[in-house]
Amino acid sequence: MLSNRARIPQRETEELSVAVGVTCNAQFAPILPLAFLLSVVRQVADRLGVPDVSTDWRETIERLRPDIVAIATPAALRGPVVEAAVAVGVHVLCEKPLAVTGEEAGRLYGLVKDAGIKHAYAATHRYGPSTQWLAELVRDSAIGTLDEIVSTVRTGPVSILPWSWASRVADGGGLLNNGLPHALGILSDIAGGELLRVTGTARGHLDHAPVVSDLHDFREGRHLRLTPEEAARYAQRPVDADDAFTAIMEFATPNGRVTATSVVGPGLPVADEAAGFRLYGSGGTLIARGVLDYDVSRIRAFGEAPEPLPVPQRLLDELPNVGDNVQNKWCALARDFVADIRGEAFRPYLTFRDGWRYQVAVDTIRSGQGWRDLPGSDERRHVQVLARRTPAGRVGMDQPRSASEWRHGEARYRASASAVSRKGRPTSPAPS
Repeated sequence: MLSNRARIPQRETEELSVAVGVTCNAQFAPILPLAFLLSVVRQVADRLGVPDVSTDWRETIERLRPDIVAIATPAALRGPVVEAAVAVGVHVLCEKPLAVTGEEAGRLYGLVKDAGIKHAYAATHRYGPSTQWLAELVRDSAIGTLDEIVSTVRTGPVSILPWSWASRVADGGGLLNNGLPHALGILSDIAGGELLRVTGTARGHLDHAPVVSDLHDFREGRHLRLTPEEAARYAQRPVDADDAFTAIMEFATPNGRVTATSVVGPGLPVADEAAGFRLYGSGGTLIARGVLDYDVSRIRAFGEAPEPLPVPQRLLDELPNVGDNVQNKWCALARDFVADIRGEAFRPYLTFRDGWRYQVAVDTIRSGQGWRDLPGSDERRHVQVLARRTPAGRVGMDQPRSASEWRHGEARYRASASAVSRKGRPTSPAPS
């Protein structure tokens, strides 16, 4: 357990305390044997400049009573940490997926909601400047009325990766658990409303994977692709996680519902099949090439060459500049979450409610049993989301604002966020 009382700045004279932890149980002991070794935790703490070190996360939360607990354990281990945070009234920021089932995710959402604490859900790629640009173009009718979204990502030949928690659905593994939440956050922002219903199928291409015993960093394992001959030298463990899915979804928009189709998985793309989104509207098509970050262009007539639409510098400047692209997006969420806790201006962030609903979507697609309306769907929520994007950050969900009021509030938020981001550190942070 690492804790630090100066990682996220408040005002010049204030601090927020944050606890970030690693926890484990018997089923994970073979995967993370070093997690219990205090010497290893101290090495990480020294590298990050974190003063308080412990291998007992429960004792640390109780003793320090931090303002925020950030949870980055495998999904199967998150429930007890959320329960401990709720018990002492601590705000919670949790990585995705929120849990391994929609039922468990709903239970965790109920806990934080009933406790009245702030809670954030870290599907953070929605903070990408190109995603915000696509959302702005759709909102400003750059292609008329949005009618359909199609997304394709081909990952090439099936890869043999080292076995880890990500290899087992019961531990929170699989492409649906770890990729779909990002896509849903991005699509909701672009459409201007929340996910309403979903269907689909999931597929897996491997039934076992090699156990690389000296590999302790999951991030390194993702890039270690083995040949069948190399993999055969290691002991094997069973794999049941999906590595491909097809999803059909309906999102609310200010103009009604829009259908989005997403196909992700192995396969060699044809020459003109670029990864990314195509947004089809009544007055043209937006093309977003890339995975999670996009090069944007537009066509408005048959046979027309795509018109490049580069991301405006003002949107690039909004993203915190504190590390690599992934870290910068995570810090954007932290900025909004902390700002909400402090009662300052913030832009809407994803919460445990989203994590719960996204996990229900994952369960539905994995089951392959047809359409399901997501619990708590609200086709007016796109109006309410605009209402929450205000400088005061206190507008009720039942008080929608006009487009002109929203734009004025957004401009003021951007000015303050940009000023702090340019200093090279996170600014503010999010809703319940």
